[in-house]
Amino acid sequence: MKYIVFILFTVLTNAAAQVMLKQGMLSLGPLSFTADTFIARIFQVIFNPWVFAGLATFVISMVSHLYVLSKVELSFAYPFLSLAYVAVAVFAYFVFREDLNAWRLAGIGFICVGTILIAQSGMSSHEDQPSLEATGAKPAKIRERIMKHIIFGGDGFVGRHLAERLVQDGEEVLVADIAKSDLSHYARARFVHCDVTNADDVMKVEIGPDDMVYNMAAKMLSPLQVRAKRWEFFWPVNYYGAENIMKATTKSGANRLVQFTTDMIYGHTIMSPQTEAHPAKPLGEYGKSKWATEQLAAEWRKQGMNISIFRPRLIIGPGRLGILEKLFKLIDANLPVPMIGSGKNPYQFISVFDCAEAARLAWKGGVPNEAYNLGSDNPPSVKKLLGDLIVHAGSKSFLLPTPAFAVKATLAAFDFVNMPIMDPEQYLIADEMCIHETGKLKSELGWKAQYNDGAMLIAAYDEYRAKKAGKAYAHTSAVPAE
Repeated sequence: MKYIVFILFTVLTNAAAQVMLKQGMLSLGPLSFTADTFIARIFQVIFNPWVFAGLATFVISMVSHLYVLSKVELSFAYPFLSLAYVAVAVFAYFVFREDLNAWRLAGIGFICVGTILIAQSGMSSHEDQPSLEATGAKPAKIRERIMKHIIFGGDGFVGRHLAERLVQDGEEVLVADIAKSDLSHYARARFVHCDVTNADDVMKVEIGPDDMVYNMAAKMLSPLQVRAKRWEFFWPVNYYGAENIMKATTKSGANRLVQFTTDMIYGHTIMSPQTEAHPAKPLGEYGKSKWATEQLAAEWRKQGMNISIFRPRLIIGPGRLGILEKLFKLIDANLPVPMIGSGKNPYQFISVFDCAEAARLAWKGGVPNEAYNLGSDNPPSVKKLLGDLIVHAGSKSFLLPTPAFAVKATLAAFDFVNMPIMDPEQYLIADEMCIHETGKLKSELGWKAQYNDGAMLIAAYDEYRAKKAGKAYAHTSAVPAE
């Protein structure tokens, strides 16, 4: 509201100009034009002192109005000009003794009420709008600044890295999550508490028509759940949370969403490497909730939304151990490390940094209505991956191949009696050739895997050891791939 003085100045000078013009025309009397006197009569009108002063005052009013328009929205500033009618009516009553009857007074009342309502709408939203002079930017740049990135689950594993990258790029970021960690980028990013399972919470998030929305909110396979509780653990967040976000995005007028799902939608490997066309047949509630989310996204696409979907392999990076913690404990204790099967099959990770970059590139690429695999390049065999880790740790552990069918049957028995050791969606495919082919993502969005599996696993182990020793771990975003 700091520009209200200029708005009122515009209104009063506009009204004053009208009064001066009226006084000038009264002094000239009724106008009549003939072909011979037309030019002379025009000059006589323009150079009448009152008319000339009125025109000059009107120019001053317009200059003030243009200044106001450079600072606030037109829909906010222009309705204030209706107050000029109020001022003119009052001046005309006192100066020219014009009639001010009940109908005119009622009209003036309505104008005043409408203007007050518009003024209230601008108490916070208009006064902070950046001006061209203040930013030194072109009009297009101001539009970019107005557009913001809304990251649901933005305090989570992938979301926090995406938020940090966008903030570093100078973007406006709003994190919507149920928790707020002590992260440095919150100095430049806003946070709003939001539980995605609560539709009202999601609807309250400030989404603008031009905003870019990301859904990083998810329940993962860790912590391990017993069979009876898996549906209620995964579905409210993974499916119904995503539905709430899609509804809120559409209602706000926005139409761009990046949605993360999982490679677990594929189930057993039918073809290797797995392309995005691989049949989807998830083996448990986690994969099923994510596959249902993709089908939901397909319906929202028909209503005009652009939704880019990412299917990552096991995401690895600073701050998350998950199932790897069990592996690291075995190595630290110098115990045998069992492998489901021979260990000759490759195992593929994906860096959290590469995931965040994929989401950013989807925005840059116009948010294609496509699904993309996410995985590292040239994944090593399980045997080499674990063997190199044991060497790095200086452990006396050794790798123990096992008959896959027997181990799977044993794990299934423990799961049946509600004593799970590993989630079925993990152990049922542990000896399969689950390799994501990422050529589509590379060709369409220009993405490239920057980190290799061996280095990422070793970095995760080093972080685990540092935390166990009570030391700070200065990770450097893992080690780039060769």
